[in-house]
Amino acid sequence: MPDARQNLTLVPRISGATTVVEADGSIDMSTSPLLEAEVTDLTTAGRIVIIDMTAVSVCDSTGLGTLVRLHRHATKVGARFAIRGPRAHVADMIMMTGIGKVLEVIAAQP
Repeated sequence: MPDARQNLTLVPRISGATTVVEADGSIDMSTSPLLEAEVTDLTTAGRIVIIDMTAVSVCDSTGLGTLVRLHRHATKVGARFAIRGPRAHVADMIMMTGIGKVLEVIAAQP
């Protein structure tokens, strides 16, 4: 089985109560467990956790499910969860599936 880290790089940047996780690569069946484990560890009460998806090229149905689970976990522990800057085809999937009604989606920063 290939190493998920070859297909997805996660770089957390912490500033005060906000953690931005810069994701680069694919969020799919092979990489979703890595994303979920790393972001879950960073999600604690009172924190704002944002996954910057501007460099995510693919996010399949498994990836979308992972994002929803991360949102639920954040809500459960008293944190805020959002995704930022998904590419057009990923944003379309988020809206078509209705997940955009659950997840907070923030526009990419210039």
